[in-house]
Amino acid sequence: MELKQKLRSIKDGDVNLTCYEMKNIIEIMLMHIGDSDYELRDEIIYNLFSKFISNGFLKKDQLIMLKNKILSEEYMFYKIGEENKDSVFKRSFSVLIIPLLIAYNKKEAFLNEDDIKHIEHCIVVYLKKEKDFRGYVPNKGWAHSLAHISDAINSIIVYRSCEGEYEEVLFLLRNIICSTKVEINSFEDIRILRAIYPLLANDKFTINQLEFWVGSFFEWEPTGLVDEDYRILHNIRTFLYSLYFELEKNLKYSNIRNIIFKRVRELIERVV
Repeated sequence: MELKQKLRSIKDGDVNLTCYEMKNIIEIMLMHIGDSDYELRDEIIYNLFSKFISNGFLKKDQLIMLKNKILSEEYMFYKIGEENKDSVFKRSFSVLIIPLLIAYNKKEAFLNEDDIKHIEHCIVVYLKKEKDFRGYVPNKGWAHSLAHISDAINSIIVYRSCEGEYEEVLFLLRNIICSTKVEINSFEDIRILRAIYPLLANDKFTINQLEFWVGSFFEWEPTGLVDEDYRILHNIRTFLYSLYFELEKNLKYSNIRNIIFKRVRELIERVV
């Protein structure tokens, strides 16, 4: 309780910490970044990181230290591969620091090209290795790793002005959606679409590439278990319906929208 009160008082008040005090506070926040107490983790520590970073309270060396920490085996990749364990909070909330760092770097550059490439690499590795995609965890709050990594993807894509190779990211997201590891029920589809829509809006993929990607959602492997197969079908339908309405913004995607509408209807008719 004492820690929460101390950090809350810093969050709610005017920040006037010495360099030494700031260093100690950051270390404490990192120690508890994945705490199972949702108030401490989400409402206090994350918001404090946001306040410190966006308002320029951290010096360049502190920002670099923070970047290196969150991308490490002790944070973003902490016990990665575990399912239904509290370790997901540490990974997921480490990921959520990435958009804060990228946003501040646009105002005051402290990351070099190698740093950005390393962040991109870590995002791809995370998409391949994360297995715990729970949304809201009773009594412990949001884990939401799929939403958080989507926010990180969006921050990089926007920072790069959509320049880069992102086809692998599209298919890694597709693989997660077409799995039993996630159940899209907390607007994860919207966060994913928010992440990738700049690529669609800026013509970074050909119509053929997008049609192939959309078609891949219907090539998933059945598990043989009715409840798990229905979860995958629910994910596919939810995401593609959201994509259908998102693509309405651009007439050139009308054929892809027709494909989505037709294939999803066929899918539903087979199982309902």
